[in-house]
Amino acid sequence: MAEDGEPPGEALLYRHGRVVSWDELPEAGRTALERYLVAEGRGRVPSDGVFVFAEVPTAELTAAILERNPDVRAIASDWDGYAAWYARSGRSVEHGDSVWAVIADQRGDEVVLDGWHRLHSYVRRGLPAIPMVGLHRRPEPTHGQARP
Repeated sequence: MAEDGEPPGEALLYRHGRVVSWDELPEAGRTALERYLVAEGRGRVPSDGVFVFAEVPTAELTAAILERNPDVRAIASDWDGYAAWYARSGRSVEHGDSVWAVIADQRGDEVVLDGWHRLHSYVRRGLPAIPMVGLHRRPEPTHGQARP
């Protein structure tokens, strides 16, 4: 958890994101949520839901993963080492030109709940920011307002 007890994935979402309705959610967030829920057998995304969508600077996201994710820290001390291990493990890190969000881990220290293949692809491609999406779980700010 972050120092204030907040999961680091959730902290990144609110630091860089905005609260949006399904209709306002960028396609990158919609695609990620739809594919995640279908792949996990959890049904459909609630179209009346409220979400948080962020463009998280790549350097900040990878640093948070290295700092907070115990599984990653056990593998490597830096992102390049972890990325090399990930690529050697047989996981695909090529996703063409598509860019859709990673799903934030809003309950634990993993930072990213789903989208590790995409994340590695985006870092490898040199994207300056990674789209991230999650459910809006805070009572404030009100819908449509950025968090201070």
